[in-house]
Amino acid sequence: MASRQLFRFIPLLIALGTVAVVALFALAPGLDIEVSGRFYDAATRKFPMATDTVIVLLRDLNRLVDILFAVLLGVAVLYKFWKPERPLLIGGRAMLYLALTFALAPGVAANVIFKENWARPRPVHVTEFAGPAPFMQWYNPGGICRNNCSFFSGEVSAAAWTLAPAVLAPPGPLRAAAVAGALVFTAVIAVVRIAAGGHFLSDALFAFLATALIVWAMYGAIYRGWWRAATDAIIEARMTRFALRVRRLFGVKDPAQS
Repeated sequence: MASRQLFRFIPLLIALGTVAVVALFALAPGLDIEVSGRFYDAATRKFPMATDTVIVLLRDLNRLVDILFAVLLGVAVLYKFWKPERPLLIGGRAMLYLALTFALAPGVAANVIFKENWARPRPVHVTEFAGPAPFMQWYNPGGICRNNCSFFSGEVSAAAWTLAPAVLAPPGPLRAAAVAGALVFTAVIAVVRIAAGGHFLSDALFAFLATALIVWAMYGAIYRGWWRAATDAIIEARMTRFALRVRRLFGVKDPAQS
């Protein structure tokens, strides 16, 4: 019951968080430059932590999480093609939930919709930090960046995506610890990207809020029954049929005929 009540309050918390972030940058429009400036060395005209060993290792760790997820999902799918009569290695709903949240949050929302269309220059590119581009507030898409721009952070979104597997942990202390760990990991990656001059504070905050909203919406669709076709049995059956079709396409006999 407590988890159901908390689930209902999450969109309100995300909405309040968004209002708070918008208000914060409206009241302090120079906050992005001020925060990034704390990591900038005017003498060398660089963000020295961009090449710091710990910073690089943390970025690599964030990428490793993405790679491990892709490998795990790939192994589960390939196993289904190899043994279509066997159940999925990962539950159907869990597989669909993790795949969709990752594809929609760091994939589509961050890297396709915003970063390729919201022409905000990164901190390392703005004139305040010895770059060629004028600084743009988070809400202004009219910068001179052409691609892979600053708003919003794909890496922070990928880190925040760890909330998706975290909420699949068993209810109780283990789930609370997993969610807390995901939040701490997201905050660390946000600091890493800001310290390296790769993103502004607002890029990181909006990346977290957008990802949290997508994780919540997909959880409701798949685990709260909003999407009626998203059940373990239906997903399992469709994956089995798909695997059999692929095997026939390549001339591989069905297990029943072997």
